[in-house]
Amino acid sequence: MPKYNSYSIRTAILLPLVTFVLRVIRLDYRPLWWDEGRNIFFANLDWQSAANVAIRSGDVNPPVYRMLLSAWMSIVGPSPFTIRLLSVFFGLLTVAVIYRFALEIFNRRVGTITGVLSAFAPAFIYYSQEAKGYALMVLAVVLSSWIWHRLHSSALDKQKHLWWSASIVALIGAGSHYFYFLFVFTQIVWTAVWSWLPDRNKRRTSNIKYLGKWIAVQMFGVIPVLVYSWHSIVVLMYGYKGSVSVGLPFDLPSLDDLARWGATTTLELSNPYRQAGLFFRDFFLENIIGPNSAPNLRLMIGATVLVAVYISLKKYSSPTFPKKNLLMWVFVPSILSLMFSFVFSYYYARFLIFVLPAILLLIASGLQLLWERGKVLCFVIVLALSVVWTGHLSSYYTNPGDTTEDWRELVVYLDKTHRPGDLIVHTYDWMQGYIHAYTETNGAFDYFYVAGLDAKTLASTAVTRERLWLLDYENTPFSYGNWPGAWMREHYALAGTSMFGKASISTFVQPDYLGSVETSVSFSNGIEMSWTPVEVQKKAGDAVAIELFFVAPNSRIDAYQIFLHLLDREGKLIAGNDIGPYNNLRPTVTWGAGDKVNSPHALLLPYDIVTGEYELHAGMYSITTGTRLSTMGGKESVRLGLVEIPHKKS
Repeated sequence: MPKYNSYSIRTAILLPLVTFVLRVIRLDYRPLWWDEGRNIFFANLDWQSAANVAIRSGDVNPPVYRMLLSAWMSIVGPSPFTIRLLSVFFGLLTVAVIYRFALEIFNRRVGTITGVLSAFAPAFIYYSQEAKGYALMVLAVVLSSWIWHRLHSSALDKQKHLWWSASIVALIGAGSHYFYFLFVFTQIVWTAVWSWLPDRNKRRTSNIKYLGKWIAVQMFGVIPVLVYSWHSIVVLMYGYKGSVSVGLPFDLPSLDDLARWGATTTLELSNPYRQAGLFFRDFFLENIIGPNSAPNLRLMIGATVLVAVYISLKKYSSPTFPKKNLLMWVFVPSILSLMFSFVFSYYYARFLIFVLPAILLLIASGLQLLWERGKVLCFVIVLALSVVWTGHLSSYYTNPGDTTEDWRELVVYLDKTHRPGDLIVHTYDWMQGYIHAYTETNGAFDYFYVAGLDAKTLASTAVTRERLWLLDYENTPFSYGNWPGAWMREHYALAGTSMFGKASISTFVQPDYLGSVETSVSFSNGIEMSWTPVEVQKKAGDAVAIELFFVAPNSRIDAYQIFLHLLDREGKLIAGNDIGPYNNLRPTVTWGAGDKVNSPHALLLPYDIVTGEYELHAGMYSITTGTRLSTMGGKESVRLGLVEIPHKKS
């Protein structure tokens, strides 16, 4: 066992400190993105609900990371900083464990070099700043490797606690990402090879029994994750029934079934060699240089990494952890992943981030050997790594991310204008996760997630709601195939749609019942409009909704839009909403002679509107020319009534 001295103490203090600082810098600078929002959403569901919703939404992520995230949020709260902080701690533990692991299988110098490389590796920093399971998966892989080393470098029968630890770590790893199963297989190969080597530890069990024991321990750990995923596959194959199936199918899932379960498709490759080249190129750029890195850096880093790895393999000096284990750690998952990418379209190089610790161990071992034999080459390699990684990290820390995907302003807007009893209808699961992270009043929101449901279910949920909000992505309520938007347009008045980057938020309101229709007006082209005069009190952020009634003339009508405007005493426009009759469901060009059209209209009052009295006006204008349609009395707008914003009660 290594002795502790001042060098070890300094390393034990500085390495975690530097690791933590590198991972916490600008932790909440970039906006959350889809996968993070999805994890936050599922973290707020129980196991059964999460499995059922996962089937509806096509989600294929295992549950353990999300369960840990749920417990974490209940302690520290759901802000983007605190949510991502969990991955920071996973990344910090990874560096600590890999340092200890390298120290035991090599020496203190290799341990320090490996720890420093792990602390500064851009891929590790990047995924330690995301609310995803990658940092946890890497931690599980390093822990499992360390446990395997401990088991196989001492008396096996005296290490019962390590066997239990191996099972728990397998559960954590498989529950963070399904690609961890590739490492489970890799360790089984390690154990099989070790079992048939000359017996150095005087094992009391036979080779086959020992291998079976290791497999059983691993399977015991991953069984809950297998059950979770198998249930979702079963329901996918036999149809969604509203709950997770408890039976097993007689037919095994086909590749197409697995592709549908993974929200992907099968591939028919015309050039597998090109696919293999792209696979290894993306792996190198994503994991060695860093995510989203510039391709022109590959030669510089590639040469330095290959030299260090070559020296390490040629002069490998670990007495307790075989060289072939590190090679299998890298190549077995890589080859299996390459085969996966030949079959399925859904593959990303980051899935293999868990092989990076093995590569860093080889680099660190090579750097130590170079330092002992030729300091100049060692210095050149370290300088190249430092320049490239520093440049990449500098660019990474200052990159604001995709601003069109930033929902912070949208959530602020929703938080200010939302009212108790409103129903938020959203088309993607990650949207609810965004709201949960970006607002402190998330508990006041009622949600309806549309995936896997239909208009009948929405109608029963919204039956008592006066206001609905529709959150959508690269879509509006008028887009083709948007059935929630179509249903709301048919049953509510659209008060307005606001765009925030690629996101849209639309407000639908039930028109206020104001009594019988008392007032009417005729336009110059013969259209008649009638309404009940408005005289209401509202607060900032409220909606004003009214139903207008039209009667078509006998003559042909051009295309007209209807405007609803709120004006102050000087006639200045305060708020407005322009839309076709009946939320564009009954355009004027479709009206026949004498047709009667009921058209609900609404607008949202600005949340910064001042107290006072405002007039509500309506009218029509030509879509082609923009010219307003005058009434028979020559007016270009019709006064519908009065809206009062009273003083706030102290």
